[in-house]
Amino acid sequence: MAYPDDILEHYKALETPNDSLHREVCNVISSYNNPWDPLAELIQNAVDAVNTRAHQEDQGFKGRVRIVIDKTSSTILVEDNGTGIPPQHMQDVLVPGGSLKVSGKTYGHKGHGFTYCAHISSLAQVSTFDLHTQSTDHWALQGAFQWVKDPTSSPSIDKRDPEIRTFEGPGTSVKLTLDVGTFEAVSANTSVLENFFDWADDPKLLEFVLRTRTAIGHVGTLFGESPVTEIDVRAECINSNANTAIPFQYFDLEKLAPMSASTYPEARDYFNKVYRVAAATDKTHHGIHFVFATDETKSHSNVLKVGKHKGGVEFKAYVYALGKENLASALASYDSRLGRGGEFRYLAIDSGAYLAIAGMPCGNPIDYWSNFGGFHDRFFAMVDAELKFGTALDSGRKTISPYYATLFVDKLDSLIREKHYFDGQANLYELATQLNVRHKGGPPGQGFPATYIAQWEAGPPCESNALALRYQPRDELATYLIMGELIGRGLLMGYELRYVSSSAIYDAAISLSIDLSCPMATNSTVDGGINPVGIGALIVNQMKPDSGYPVFTWRQPIDGRDYMVAEFKLQASSLLTEVYKKRSPKELGHIDVLVCWETDQQALTQKGASITPVQLAARKIPGHTHTLTASGQQVDVISLSQVIRDLRQEEML
Repeated sequence: MAYPDDILEHYKALETPNDSLHREVCNVISSYNNPWDPLAELIQNAVDAVNTRAHQEDQGFKGRVRIVIDKTSSTILVEDNGTGIPPQHMQDVLVPGGSLKVSGKTYGHKGHGFTYCAHISSLAQVSTFDLHTQSTDHWALQGAFQWVKDPTSSPSIDKRDPEIRTFEGPGTSVKLTLDVGTFEAVSANTSVLENFFDWADDPKLLEFVLRTRTAIGHVGTLFGESPVTEIDVRAECINSNANTAIPFQYFDLEKLAPMSASTYPEARDYFNKVYRVAAATDKTHHGIHFVFATDETKSHSNVLKVGKHKGGVEFKAYVYALGKENLASALASYDSRLGRGGEFRYLAIDSGAYLAIAGMPCGNPIDYWSNFGGFHDRFFAMVDAELKFGTALDSGRKTISPYYATLFVDKLDSLIREKHYFDGQANLYELATQLNVRHKGGPPGQGFPATYIAQWEAGPPCESNALALRYQPRDELATYLIMGELIGRGLLMGYELRYVSSSAIYDAAISLSIDLSCPMATNSTVDGGINPVGIGALIVNQMKPDSGYPVFTWRQPIDGRDYMVAEFKLQASSLLTEVYKKRSPKELGHIDVLVCWETDQQALTQKGASITPVQLAARKIPGHTHTLTASGQQVDVISLSQVIRDLRQEEML
């Protein structure tokens, strides 16, 4: 049974085919948001074609993929020795849904990948030799990207041989010409391609992206598995005159320092030879990994699954306890441009859970451990789901629903806490507590207090020797400590910490109830206030009725709650980094107060934000030093370094 005929007829006549196709193509393009997407899609098609041919050939067949990046002509070429495309179907792949692949047998099948590639190109050239018909075909589509910009323009098809194929026999060659310099004017999605050749023409960066974001980064090696067939991959960068062989496997993080220093990188070896051995007094490691392939908590079926639809989705998980800082340091050692503050840091990977489909990495994380505490930043995880789960991906092959993302990450959390895998004596979570974490700005630690004492004492002294913390804070935890001490001493009067937690979405909830008749409540010299970090005189006078000073209880004016949502950061800009990069579900509009050590105004300005000092008389809450304005939202800021300086100036600390 088809859709009701009267509705179908109405739909057909609703708009012209050109307008309907234009809208659908634009919707396809809008689902791609990454600078490596053209490579990922072309390579996925190439690997699919090679694997399909491998199933049909004898065991002597070996796949080949050739990638050519030419910055001088703004072109990408991907060539394979796969099955090729039947001549009568060559142009089917241009339109959305025109895939020749079969769902459940190949990585791609939605028919969107080549549609995307062709329509972000000013020229898309294709040459193919079909394995079954032993016939060739070729054509070039010109002006497709111009048509995306202006649907009244007319793309053209040229059937002449573009002479782009160098492989003999079956296979396909595709060459795209990117209209660099015009992407940003079209859409935010295509603007990520403006700097494509700045990194893709660099052999080192190109290999990293290919092995972490495309089907060339086959994750089977993480699980001790072999691909359908080995593929010989070569990448040529014309402008930089480089020709490189690329391993057909996921990027090997274990070979980078400091993880390469681990004597027993496999977690079970580390558990048996170090962790459980009493004579081994130094339990530290630089990173350990474990593969979860079975569910040892279940007796009836030990295959790992999530979800219930059609029996659930089977998967395996490679989990590496290596540390967020270690990972950042390792990538910076591989290429400094991938490190924090590096020019191409957006190409780097981070701690979190990443998705692969039957060995093919999808590139983006499905979760940054946002529902768990900061300790989970120690873990990098690759979830390799069965091929059928590829149907759950969006058109751009990157995003899955929050429902499945939560299922996968919750299951990962239960796996790393499960002791069955280590003889009931420990779990990966506990083994990760021995991780030798490299701290930003300091030398590698040994995991013991003496090391951290030396690191802190090597830093600048705190603003006041009267504080329990004698040195300036090096991490977020220290800001909790300083804030708590100032509250406990009554210098930041009236505050009560309702909760403080590293596992909650927001760091803390803080109540404020203060008797404004107390001199320590205000910095008003007119009314005898003596606290330089108290509520400002102007604010106090606004709240003061004729009968005298009231007890002021802070309430959120919109919903009436009696607590502030608080975030603690070492630097104010860190909050914006976390919110803007979606590293957690935090929303700036939900945060009432930011407690930080310093405001780092220059970094905030670079993020498009502003931070304004608050006049003493206008302080709305004790310790209020600045107002942060970003993305149309305002957040009260307590800069602890400024608070301490104000207190010292009045000799109160």
